[in-house]
Amino acid sequence: MNTPSPRLRHYAPTLAMAAFGLYCAFYMLFGPHGYLALQRLQAQHAEAKAQYDMLQNRREALEANVKLMRPNSLDRDMADEQTRRVLGYAKPDEIIIDLPTSN
Repeated sequence: MNTPSPRLRHYAPTLAMAAFGLYCAFYMLFGPHGYLALQRLQAQHAEAKAQYDMLQNRREALEANVKLMRPNSLDRDMADEQTRRVLGYAKPDEIIIDLPTSN
């Protein structure tokens, strides 16, 4: 039976630790909780935050319009504008130019 050489026994722990280090480094980069997964999650978070901010701004604009239409704080100009836009009312001497909204 062949016995391992003394030189191999001397370097075996070093080789085992190097292999373990490479294994850990690989999973720190490419594993399910590694660096690349973190980058992917950060990109998804940035995209979701941008969408959330856009929806939040839209909601605030809608709430401002609703507030203007409440009976206790009714803005006559807003009511007149909404009535003309929804029902199509206009005075005979008025010219109506309907611009598209940016929403």
